[in-house]
Amino acid sequence: MSFYQSLQRLLSKKKTYDLIFGIGEACSCTQALRRARLQRASYPLDWVAGSNFLGRVRLLSARFDGFLDKNDLQDTGRNNGSDSHLCHIYYNTRTSIGFNHDFPEGQSLQESYPAVRQKYDRRIARLLDNIRAAETLLIVYVETPCCQDKTSDTDILLGYKILQENFPGKNLGLLYCASDLTLRPREFSQTQLSSAVTKITANYQDKTPGLPDNAVNNPFLAHLLAVRYRLYRPFHIRIQEACRNTAIRLIPFKKLRDAMRDKYHV
Repeated sequence: MSFYQSLQRLLSKKKTYDLIFGIGEACSCTQALRRARLQRASYPLDWVAGSNFLGRVRLLSARFDGFLDKNDLQDTGRNNGSDSHLCHIYYNTRTSIGFNHDFPEGQSLQESYPAVRQKYDRRIARLLDNIRAAETLLIVYVETPCCQDKTSDTDILLGYKILQENFPGKNLGLLYCASDLTLRPREFSQTQLSSAVTKITANYQDKTPGLPDNAVNNPFLAHLLAVRYRLYRPFHIRIQEACRNTAIRLIPFKKLRDAMRDKYHV
């Protein structure tokens, strides 16, 4: 079998979607999708914490109504501890969502809220526009390795039903990645809960010394995604990405080059 035939055979086994995006449980979902080249933009549930699978499904289904109303934001009195982007943490009492990366430390809520609201309004509009334009879409949820709020298969199927009812006319798939630390590292299994709902159970915890218990082995998780799915990209998008990647490789300053490589997964 030629290389071309082998490549075609491999690609034919992948499910192709016009749009793939994550809804949580935390940042590791979008990080893995980006590393697998399955997500090209930031969406409202990418970089936030809290709530659970059904809670996030309902937020998406409600088109993010009440997602960031100022009156619902509660000051936690904590910051994210980041050396590069220190932010104050606010908690939405209505949605149970925590915002760890958005409100700069040292600014009052009154000062920082307008810019944060504009950012999330853009991300919400972008996602809803992308959903409207897509015929086929895959929604991905990834439990953190230390997840305490496990979702039953019944609730995963309920979540899919809610999504289907609220986005009618779409060829919609759902992928739920469940963490199981009793498995050997990188061990996994796959179950079809229905023709459109897939559950992958795996041990994708990153055991690198010094990392928290909820750290994810993103290269492994991205590999699980990349061998199963691909994102349809129009020709002009592929050309833009190729030009961007070439430009990044030619950046003469290593620190900036590495930062851009990390950002765009080049």
